[in-house]
Amino acid sequence: MSITNPVDKAILNYLKRHPNSKPREIADALGFSLVVVRSSLYRLRERGLVARTSRGYIAKGDRKSDVLYDEENVIQNDVSRSRLETLEKEINSLKDRVSEIERSLQDFGEVIQKIEKNLAEIRLTIRSLRDVVNFGERKKSLDPFISKLSTEKILGLNEARRLASEGLGSLDKYVEDGVAVVIGKIVVSREFYESIIMRMPINVEEVNQLGPKEKILIETLISEGLAYIDNTHMIKIVSE
Repeated sequence: MSITNPVDKAILNYLKRHPNSKPREIADALGFSLVVVRSSLYRLRERGLVARTSRGYIAKGDRKSDVLYDEENVIQNDVSRSRLETLEKEINSLKDRVSEIERSLQDFGEVIQKIEKNLAEIRLTIRSLRDVVNFGERKKSLDPFISKLSTEKILGLNEARRLASEGLGSLDKYVEDGVAVVIGKIVVSREFYESIIMRMPINVEEVNQLGPKEKILIETLISEGLAYIDNTHMIKIVSE
């Protein structure tokens, strides 16, 4: 797939040499602004040339990058579920051992009883871990702040604080966990916020075609000095 944009080409080549780089690292290394780097990464992701990982970005399309991407996906698997799978394999292994011992060492009943006891303890551990996983999922779906913010995308500051007090107890905790972003007098879903930032820069006329919540976010960014309109009528994020 041919790349004509020199910025995209430079960033793609950099990621091939430095996988798992963050936007700030790319910007510093290549001398581009952070906004330019984020816009380029968005285009490259749309074309399937780069992928985002928990540690940064990697280039796709060659064997080395694909291996890195697969490894990153494995790392991101849920820890509790992986532990459950491991314990279930241990149970199957112990069952085989019990059967073998019963056939060849019938007189070693005490040893067999000990193994069966271990099996029972492992089953209890599995049930406990499963309960923890299910409780965590239910708690997330029942969290009043997350539930409301996921639906509305934007909340007023006072309402957000009230809902947060019913959940984790503090709005700051949701911000620290990467769930929400506070901008002036509104609280925005982190996912929704990043989807708008990725579209920057954007023409003023294009904003009129966006939904009301997108407009509110962009207008707030401008009023809070986090974005500005240049002389070409493009709305841009203020560089860090």
